[in-house]
Amino acid sequence: MGRSVHALCSRLGLEVDIHISTSLIDMYVKCSNVPDARRLFELVPFRDVSTWNALIAGYMKTCEIRVAEELFGKCPRGTSSRGPP
Repeated sequence: MGRSVHALCSRLGLEVDIHISTSLIDMYVKCSNVPDARRLFELVPFRDVSTWNALIAGYMKTCEIRVAEELFGKCPRGTSSRGPP
């Protein structure tokens, strides 16, 4: 179901919306699919603290503490960022 929603968002061009992309990342994390969450995170043109937090929480959930720490270290100290870390 979640992948269908993601596919529909992609077809409609909604992935560029920060709220939708963050929600999709969070959905993948809650489904224990952190690799897909990371792939989407890498494609998101704008990221805010919620976007970063969603992915970091996913790594924490799967006990990948070092990866979460590394990602936290790359997190910009502003309200949003462009492009990959």
